[in-house]
Amino acid sequence: GRVHGIKGCLTAGSGTPGGQQKVLVAAHSEKNITLTELVLPHAVRESTAPQAAARVIAKLWELDDWVIDVQFLRGPGQALTAADAMADEKAAARGGDSEEWGWLAAGLAHNTVEIWDWEQQIRMRRVDCVERPVLFTMAMHGDDGDSLVVATGGFTREVLCWQVLGPKSG
Repeated sequence: GRVHGIKGCLTAGSGTPGGQQKVLVAAHSEKNITLTELVLPHAVRESTAPQAAARVIAKLWELDDWVIDVQFLRGPGQALTAADAMADEKAAARGGDSEEWGWLAAGLAHNTVEIWDWEQQIRMRRVDCVERPVLFTMAMHGDDGDSLVVATGGFTREVLCWQVLGPKSG
């Protein structure tokens, strides 16, 4: 299939003394997302041609709609259900605000965002925007579910910005 978009991020421990950088890459096409880990060694000498390594680490196949954008997240956001509580415990076990990017937001074609624990391949949360046009483009920004903001453009020539989970209550 065709690749419609690619997004990457450095993982924890990148730039270690061993001279390697690890990058997570999410490539999406139609209703599918494939996550790949790239290991990029630093060149020791100019005469040395370091080898990069890539391995597929997860595949999220046949989501409910076409994927327009993806965004790596450090956590799913507020605990609203038992499944979310498990995800929040997982984040705490990792160290809370660590550099781990174990979640992925998938922005779908009808102004919906799904937050996935890609390691377990479990959808943690699905949020539908009140406005549901067919989208032409989407951009997401934020590093966890609570800060995730979406900007979308549809065939109506309007730009819509919305916060996925809204501000914390209490």
